[in-house]
Amino acid sequence: RNLKDSGNKYSNQLAKLKYGVDLRNQIQRARDTLEGRPTNERGRLEFFINEMAARADMEINPTPDHWLVTKANQISYLMLLTSAATAGVQMLSVPNMVMPTLNVEYGYGKSAAKFAKYMQLWKSVGITSVDPDTGETTFTAPSFTASDLARKNPNLSRAYQYAIEHYNTFSLTNVSVLTGAAKTPTSVGESAVSRGAQGVYKIITALLNGSERMSREIAFGMTFELEFEKTKNFEQSVQKAVQSTQEWLGRYDSGQRPRSWRGPIGKTIGQFKMYAAFMSSWFLRNGYTAIKISTPLAERAAAAQKLTGVILMGALFHGLAGSPLYSVICNLVDAFDWLFGDEKEMRARKARNPLTARFGYIALT
Repeated sequence: RNLKDSGNKYSNQLAKLKYGVDLRNQIQRARDTLEGRPTNERGRLEFFINEMAARADMEINPTPDHWLVTKANQISYLMLLTSAATAGVQMLSVPNMVMPTLNVEYGYGKSAAKFAKYMQLWKSVGITSVDPDTGETTFTAPSFTASDLARKNPNLSRAYQYAIEHYNTFSLTNVSVLTGAAKTPTSVGESAVSRGAQGVYKIITALLNGSERMSREIAFGMTFELEFEKTKNFEQSVQKAVQSTQEWLGRYDSGQRPRSWRGPIGKTIGQFKMYAAFMSSWFLRNGYTAIKISTPLAERAAAAQKLTGVILMGALFHGLAGSPLYSVICNLVDAFDWLFGDEKEMRARKARNPLTARFGYIALT
């Protein structure tokens, strides 16, 4: 256990030793390129470089997580996000976010065929393995990377392995960050009580974490196959699949988290906000691309088609309450009623349509 723990810690330090100096040198080179540039352009670029420098320093010398913050996040997760319904909704991210873009880029027929193929969830099985050094038995949850779909397709199997080794595409999910579910080198040597508590916690968190991971595996696999059929270029197809998966389903590594959310206080306040931030960014970027006049017409049309597809799929699965800006509009209406309306009218509107009574509902109860 000591050997594996030490190796795990040293591997992180070796990466810092190998890349830390180069990273700082590149940032300094970026600063040097600002010399002689116009003042307005220099100000914008300097802001960007300063942000990169701050994030690089936080990665090289991260602030240790406080045990109290970690426990608070885990307890909040257990209280709010462990229902089977939440895990089921997570799987809807594939038809909601992934399919509209695949339809635009590869056609409705090919995308639908891949979607039907990847819905064969029963072919995904769990694997039990025994560590030859420690004798510890480990169970790996059902996964597309170990399914018949991957085993019978050498290119797909190799693509999954490449994405795991080089990009950590699947295991780093929103749930794994919230729950601290990253694997430890080994649990041999811990007390029976500690191992039992960890086992119970893993069972409780496994459903949602597994559904989120499998959503990412499905998105990656479909995109890789469609891109490879189109280009016959393995590395290009893998990179396209990785980038698309991160664009549709979010990136949750520490570098993507706003700096204000990385300290003890920010991590607690923003623990459930990363997904909302990612979704807001996705809608803003595609909405801006769709209306920007200088953007080529084909790109604008594609962005508008993706945006429309996601909104329609969201309305189909989640109803009115799942539509973009729904909460904002309802809160504005309720705030207006609260400031200028009549309390009796507010109660009557709440009775007619409770879904549109947000702010007023809280205030009246």
